[in-house]
Amino acid sequence: MNVMNVWAVPMYQLVWEDHTKHQQELVKVAKNLEKNKYTSGIASSIKQGLYESGFDFLTVDNPSVQALAEWCKDSVWKAAAQANSKYWSAGDKLGVRIHESWCHITGRNGYHDLHQHPMSSWSGIYYIDPGDSNTENKNGVNRFYNPSHLMYSDPGTDYISKSTSIDVPPTAGQLIVFPSWVLHSAMPYQGDDKRIVMAFNSQIVRG
Repeated sequence: MNVMNVWAVPMYQLVWEDHTKHQQELVKVAKNLEKNKYTSGIASSIKQGLYESGFDFLTVDNPSVQALAEWCKDSVWKAAAQANSKYWSAGDKLGVRIHESWCHITGRNGYHDLHQHPMSSWSGIYYIDPGDSNTENKNGVNRFYNPSHLMYSDPGTDYISKSTSIDVPPTAGQLIVFPSWVLHSAMPYQGDDKRIVMAFNSQIVRG
């Protein structure tokens, strides 16, 4: 029997080897943005107990931020190239453009409800400092939802109905690259230390 695995959702985990060197500076930049009340003001109805910066975090003139920006672009390129390996031609002149990026600083009881990211092909979530987040009690984890929609359910559909979502273990220095259309959320956070992440949206451009 030949197994045809079709229409799988490609998602990628990467770890920045320079995270430790830049972590404190990235935390500082995020907290300075919060202190200056520089906010996005976007979709506030599905966010509670968190600070969201304006959508240009990775353009901040700071060596650590710029090092992270370059690594994120390279990571998206690797992910997109792998996902599209059957479709891109060797002569294609393509590149990555990160057109939106922001940070979240989440306190106790903070969360970000179900959403997706329009006008982008690949998005990313980078854990600057996950605080007390953990998968054991679903504390502050990012949850990604199965895009398959069932019209009928019986034991023959267990492979879908019993895998409705996944929770990503939050690890400092880890980047999750995922298709922007995938629905996801940040589960309610309980912790004394702030949970700090950076997220971005990107497009694959020609030329």
